[in-house]
Amino acid sequence: MEAKTLIKRCASYKAKLTLFENYLQTVESCDSLSRLQINELNVRLSKIEEIYTDFDSIQCDIENSMEIPDEQYKEREAFETKYFGTVARARDLLAPAAGVVGSARSGTGSCCTALEGGPKLALPTIHLPSFSGQYHDWLEFRDTFSSLIHLDKSIPNINKFHYLRAALKDSAAVVIQSLEFSSDNYEVAWELLCDRYNNKRSLVNNHIQAIFNLEQLAKESSKSLRNLIDTVNRNLRALKKLNLPTEHWDILLIQIISNKLDTDTSVKWESYRNKLKELPTLKIFNDFLKDRADFLETMDNAHKKRRSSDTTHVRHKTYVANASSPPVRKYACPYCKGTHALYVCQKFKSLSLGTRLDTAKVLKLCLNCLRQGHADDACKFGPCRSCGLRRNSLLHEHAAPAPSSPVPSTSNVMLHALPQPGVDGQPPSPPQDIALSTIQNNCVLLSTALIHVTDINGDCHKIRAMLDSGSTSSFLTETLCAKLKLPTSSTSTVVEGLNSQISCLTKRCDVLISSLLNNYSESVSCLVVPRITQLLPTTKVDYTILNIPPHITLADPNFYIPAPIDMLLGADIFWTILGSQNISLGKNKPTLNKSKLGFLISGPVPTQHTKFINTVHCNHLTLQNNEDQLYNQLSKFFELETVTTHKQISKEELECEQSFIENTIRLPDGRFEVTIPLKDSPDKLGDSYEQALSRFLSLERRFKREPHFKEQYCNFIKEYISLNHMSLNESPGNDAHTYILPHHGVLRDSSLSTKLRVVFDASAVTTSGVSFNQLQMVGATVQDDLISILIRMRQHRFLVTADVEKMYRMVNVKPSQQTLQQILWRFEPHEQLRQYKLHTVTYGTASAPYLATRCLTQLGNECADQTVSEVILHDFYCTVREW
Repeated sequence: MEAKTLIKRCASYKAKLTLFENYLQTVESCDSLSRLQINELNVRLSKIEEIYTDFDSIQCDIENSMEIPDEQYKEREAFETKYFGTVARARDLLAPAAGVVGSARSGTGSCCTALEGGPKLALPTIHLPSFSGQYHDWLEFRDTFSSLIHLDKSIPNINKFHYLRAALKDSAAVVIQSLEFSSDNYEVAWELLCDRYNNKRSLVNNHIQAIFNLEQLAKESSKSLRNLIDTVNRNLRALKKLNLPTEHWDILLIQIISNKLDTDTSVKWESYRNKLKELPTLKIFNDFLKDRADFLETMDNAHKKRRSSDTTHVRHKTYVANASSPPVRKYACPYCKGTHALYVCQKFKSLSLGTRLDTAKVLKLCLNCLRQGHADDACKFGPCRSCGLRRNSLLHEHAAPAPSSPVPSTSNVMLHALPQPGVDGQPPSPPQDIALSTIQNNCVLLSTALIHVTDINGDCHKIRAMLDSGSTSSFLTETLCAKLKLPTSSTSTVVEGLNSQISCLTKRCDVLISSLLNNYSESVSCLVVPRITQLLPTTKVDYTILNIPPHITLADPNFYIPAPIDMLLGADIFWTILGSQNISLGKNKPTLNKSKLGFLISGPVPTQHTKFINTVHCNHLTLQNNEDQLYNQLSKFFELETVTTHKQISKEELECEQSFIENTIRLPDGRFEVTIPLKDSPDKLGDSYEQALSRFLSLERRFKREPHFKEQYCNFIKEYISLNHMSLNESPGNDAHTYILPHHGVLRDSSLSTKLRVVFDASAVTTSGVSFNQLQMVGATVQDDLISILIRMRQHRFLVTADVEKMYRMVNVKPSQQTLQQILWRFEPHEQLRQYKLHTVTYGTASAPYLATRCLTQLGNECADQTVSEVILHDFYCTVREW
C-alpha cells in the first residue's frame, strides 16, 4: 500500500478522535449526567478505544516506509498524547457514575454513602518504575508493576501493554520489541519478560557479586558508610526473597564487608570486636556501622556550624593616621640594612646572578623566599614561576637586573609591583616584575585527554594525559607510577630536548591505558620522570567563544581549566590513537581532531585582554644543567673501568652457605632439593590468606575484562601443574606453618619469548607485619660479575649464547617447606577456591637467586671435565629480572 493511502487512513482516525473529543467537551460542560448520557458515553468510549490498534499498525507501516521518519514520530507522539488524555478524561467522568450504580445494586442507600464520604487526603502520585535489564532491579520492578498494573483487572490489556512498553528501557525493551502492539499480545509480552529475568541462578549470582564487589572506602565518612550498609542489606533482602539461607552467612559477610572499610573504621571495629565474648552477628556489625555513621554525621554538622559561626565574627580594627609620625621599620634588609625586604633591594638586584646566589648563601637565607629563619625545604612559598624549582626568581639563571628607570609607553609597560601586606600573620608576598601587554595574544592549547590506566591489581584510575607527536617516547610521572604500584625496569636513556638540553632517565614501566568512551586499550612503555610539565593550559580559557558543536564528545571535557598532566603519550602511540577526521573552529581558533579517546582540541585560542607575557616551555622534558650532565658522562668512564673487589663475607652469608651444604641433596633424577635458608622462625608469620584472597579476587576481575589475558594465565598454571611444579594442598588446615603468595600477571606483547610473566609477591606482609621474604637469608653472590664475563667474551672469535629455560623451577624445595610458598587458584569464579603448593624455587622469594646460582656452582664443582667446569663456573650469568 502506498504511503499516501496510509496517511489518509491515519487522518480518518485522527478525525474520529477529534469528534469524540468535541463530544466529550460538551458532556463535561453539564452539571450532572443522566443515565442516557452515561450509556452513550460508554458506547462512544468503547468504539474510540478500538481505533488505537488500527492506528498503531498503519502508523508503523508509514514509519517503516520513510527514509527519515522523524516527522512521523512527531505525528505519533501528538496522536497518542491526545488519545490517552481524552480516554482518561472520559473514564474520569464515568467513574462516579459506576460507583452510584454499584451502590444502588448492592442495596446500600445514598445516605450511608453520604455519611461515609468526607474530605479525603490528596495522596502523592505513584510513579511507575523503569527497568533497563539489570538483574538487581528485576525483583523490585516485577513486584511493583504487578501490584500497580498487571493484577489490576480494571485496566484494559492494551493500556497495560502501553504502560509496560513505557517502563522498559535498553536491553529489557528489546525482549518485547518484536511483538505487535495489541491487546492480545500483552500477556505474551509479560510472560516473555518473566521467562527472561525470572532466572534464579542469574539473580543469585548478580546479588552475590554485588556484595563481593563492594566499593573500597577510601576515607571515613557517614555517607559512604550508609551507602555500604544500604547496598549490603538491599542485596541480602533480594537473596532471602529467593529462598537462600542468608541468616547463616553472618561470619562470611562480616569478613567481606570489614575488608571494604576504611582504615579508621576498620581499627575501631577490631577494637569493638575484641571486647565481645562471642562471635559477632551481622546485626551487631550493622548496628556498629550505623552508630559510627550517626557519630560522623553529628561531628560533620558540628564542624559546619563552627565554620559558619567563625565566618560571621568579623574582626574590626581601628587605624589612626598621623602625618607627622615616621614610618614603622617593619623590614630590615640583610644586605644593605635598609628598611625594606631583600627582594626589593636595588643594590642586591644590581649584583650579577652568581654574586646574588653567593650572597644569599653567606647570609644563610632561604633560597626560595630570600628570608631568614628556615631552610629551603621548609619554605611555605611556591616555586619559581620560570623553572618550577624551589628557587627564587632573582636567583634563576634567566633573571636579569631590574631596570634603573623604566620608561612607560602606550602599548607595553614594565611595572614594578610593590609588596602586598601579609594576611593572618603571614609575611607579605614578594614584589614581581610584571610585563603588561594590551595587544592581542594567542594562548595555544595542547592536546589533552582523560584516560583510564590499570594498576598492579587490575583496578582502573582516571588520569589526564597529554598527546605529543613531537616526542619519540611516552612518559609517566613518578607520583602516578607509585600510585599504580607498577613494576619498573632499569634503563639508561638520554632525552634531548629544545636547545640540546639533555636529561638522563633510569626507570621504565609498562602501563595499560584504555579509553573512557569505548573499548580501546593499549599497553604503553613509558619512561618515568619526576614531573612532565606545569599545569595545562597555563591560564583558564574562555571556551564559550570557540562555538564547539554540541554533538562532539571531547577527550578532555575540562580542557579549558588548568590541571596537572600525569602522562605524556608520544609519537610511539600518538598516530595509533589519532583518527582521520578533523574540524576547524575558524581562523585563529583551535582544531578538533577525532581519536580513539574522543575529539582532541588543540591550537590557538584568541584573547583580547591584559595578559602576563609567559615563557615558552618544552613541556615534555626534565632538564639538567650542563655541568651535572658532563659529570655524569665522565663518571661512566671510570665506573666502567672500575675493578670490583671481593667484599668481606658477612655472618649471615656464611650461615646461608652452611645451610646449603648441610641440607641440599640430589634426587634420583639428578635434580637438586634445597632448603629455604631462614634467619627467623616461621612462627613469626601471621595470617596471609585474606590479603592473598583480596589480590586474587582483583585478578579475577581483570580476567573478566581481558579474556585474552585470562587464557594465557590459565595456560601458565596448567603448565605449572602438568610439570609437577605445583600440586593441590589436600589438607590446608593441618599445616604447621603457612604462607600464601599473592600473585599477578604482567603482559608484554613486545616480548619475543614470554608474553606473560606471573609475579609471585613474597614481600606481602602478614597480619603480624612480617613477610616471608623478611624471614629468609639472601645469601652471597656466587657468580662472576657481568663486566668480567664480557671482558673474557672478547677473547673468543666465535660466540654461542643460550638461555636456561625455567632455571629456578629446575630446583626442588624441601617438601616440609612447600607450605610456605602456596598460592590461591581456581580456573572459573564458580569453582571452589583452593590452595596449591609450589614445589620448586620460586622467583619473587628473597633466597631464590642464591639457591639457583649456588646449585649451578655446585654442578660446576662436581663436573669431571675441567673445560666444562670452567664454563659453568665463570661463563654463566643469572639475572633477577621481570622479563
